[in-house]
Amino acid sequence: MMTWLLLTSCAPPPCQQGWVEVRENVAELGVQIDDPALEGPLTVELSAPWNTPRHPDGAPVVVFIHGTFSPDIVPRTADRGSLVRGFGIATIYVNLPGGDEAGSSAGTDDARGPLARRAVAAVLRYGAGETRDTLGCSIDDRLLVPRAERLLLSGFSNGGNLAWTTLGDEELELPVVSGVATFETPATGPLAMAEAVAREGMPYQEGGCALDADNAITCANRYEGLASDELGNLFLDNDGDGEPSQDVDYLLGSVLMDGLRYSSLPAREAAEAIGLSLDGGASVSEVASFWVEREGPRAMPAAARRFPELAGIATGTEVDHVLDGATDHPHVTGMVAAMQQAGVAWTRLHADRAYARQVSGVADMAAQDLPANLAIVVGDDGVEMQPEDDVNASGFHYLTAAVLELADRVVLDLWVEDLDAPLLP
Repeated sequence: MMTWLLLTSCAPPPCQQGWVEVRENVAELGVQIDDPALEGPLTVELSAPWNTPRHPDGAPVVVFIHGTFSPDIVPRTADRGSLVRGFGIATIYVNLPGGDEAGSSAGTDDARGPLARRAVAAVLRYGAGETRDTLGCSIDDRLLVPRAERLLLSGFSNGGNLAWTTLGDEELELPVVSGVATFETPATGPLAMAEAVAREGMPYQEGGCALDADNAITCANRYEGLASDELGNLFLDNDGDGEPSQDVDYLLGSVLMDGLRYSSLPAREAAEAIGLSLDGGASVSEVASFWVEREGPRAMPAAARRFPELAGIATGTEVDHVLDGATDHPHVTGMVAAMQQAGVAWTRLHADRAYARQVSGVADMAAQDLPANLAIVVGDDGVEMQPEDDVNASGFHYLTAAVLELADRVVLDLWVEDLDAPLLP
């Protein structure tokens, strides 16, 4: 684990020792959470104010779920991402089970399946003050300011899928979650497998995605020239030589779990249809089951039933951080459309412009400012993504703005469609 310094020369209570001041009004602390539902303790990092919380009654708590299929994020680095520090909230960053780094969490990496959902649920219970960490301290014992009774989830990229599948898992014991904020979540298997990266011959077809009756996003991708290599990897053989070439052919993504390779379901079905032999490849039914548990939109109806006052914001920029070929942004608009079809109580595409400006510090920033609860369809050509610029290029400012807006609306119980200024400074 990490080495921590004391903020002051006076000895604080035992549970408040070890915080590191990283900037004005921001301190960080590494702890471990254990829970009967887990295979072993989770490594987490707390980032919280050390003097002034955002809300009068304390600091709201947000659990951050990072992107990719990797389980590790802490200790955090610039490329691993975080919410923007310094706005009086308490954030919990978690290493999901089964990593392979120093300080990784115990347990098994199941590619963001049921074991990962259990881990997120355990962190939510800790964030709600219901459990204690391995040193017997609750989050209330740990924080240097009072904790507000508001709990939110934020998911960057693939973290948004895990956020929603956790809330929709009816077998999990969960505290009340008030809001979910996501940034550029690849909300369906083909997008999670990066089948919309801007390269010649990619399978993604602009305008081909829609929301189905199961609240899943489906895309009419094309798999012309589909082939496989000796390891069972699928690729689109653009040059027709039968061999995968990284510079010419389009290599399709997959996830390796328990010795089996899981591609997207449409790609696997296309391979089955033409009789491709995939050594080490999961069957069509196995692939289907894999993605049913990992696509966030499918879980939204159950989440909305469980949390009838839940609010959600999905956001993204003009050029996706990975899916730069998805120029109609079906995953960002699709998350909003899926929330609305699922019955989520309050939805918004992008945080209010006032919050984007507050977080970025740019008073005249030309951020989007669409009203809340605006009806959105997948790939909606009537809406725009947030602008790319030097301040917000990573997207973490936009995600932070969404978290702050949700937290402030919950504490004030104010759900008007548009704002002229942030609800709190």
